[in-house]
Amino acid sequence: MAQAGERPSAQAGAVTALVWLIGLAVFINYIDRGTLGIAAPRLKDDLGLTATQYGLAASAFFWVYAPGQLVAGWLVGRTNAGWLLAAGLGLWGLATALTGLANGLIALVLLRLLLAVGEAVTFPALFKLIVDHVDAARQGAANAALSIGLALGPAFGTLAGGLLLASLGWRWLFGVVGIATLLWLLPWIITIKRLPPPAVHAGATGDGPTYLQILVTRAALSLSLSQVCWGFGLYFLVTWLPLWLVEVRHYSLQDMAWIGALAFAAQAVAALIGGQVNDVLLRRGLAPAR
Repeated sequence: MAQAGERPSAQAGAVTALVWLIGLAVFINYIDRGTLGIAAPRLKDDLGLTATQYGLAASAFFWVYAPGQLVAGWLVGRTNAGWLLAAGLGLWGLATALTGLANGLIALVLLRLLLAVGEAVTFPALFKLIVDHVDAARQGAANAALSIGLALGPAFGTLAGGLLLASLGWRWLFGVVGIATLLWLLPWIITIKRLPPPAVHAGATGDGPTYLQILVTRAALSLSLSQVCWGFGLYFLVTWLPLWLVEVRHYSLQDMAWIGALAFAAQAVAALIGGQVNDVLLRRGLAPAR
């Protein structure tokens, strides 16, 4: 909430900072959730995990993350989304840092569950903040910042994380990434204190559709199917690509970092080009409008 008497220019500056920090939050989010896959070539052997046990630890994140977003969606409508996101990020940053102290499968699974609880609030809170504080003319920029963070996070995380793994080891990797994550909270807290009051939207009062009513619509079903297809490919690579490059293809950790980063960077470029092509098709009437 903005301070009483805050100048409009200061509030506009807070909204600009919000847009940049939204992109950075997603960027950090995708680095943190991919750190286990980056660490896997060293962590798996150090903790004496089989491939099945490692897969169990990696999949534990999604046991909570998927249903947790439903809970988070309910919470953001009843609490301050900015502070909720701060709490979620603080929790997932702490979980990431503590993973460097894990001594076995159970600890690893529990910390991945804790990471998922924190990260589940991210997208529901970010979209609520965009709707509440970013005017329609700038919402495209806000969503672009979010998309760029999502695309570049795995690429940067694989490169920087792989090089950190090679030089410092997997325990230090988690510690450095977790502490770096928590630093985001400093500018975020300053920014959300300076934000103008949330915008009032027409038709915002009254009861909206239920989850079930939304889920049975054609739009929701088709978007869910496309998300499943996209997510399967992405998270298969995030979870297994570093380990496959090192254990099966016998690349060094440094080479794994560069090859993995290039793979995710190529995906980011393809996503950006695809978005531009879609916009061109929309303008020419060759793609269905929303």
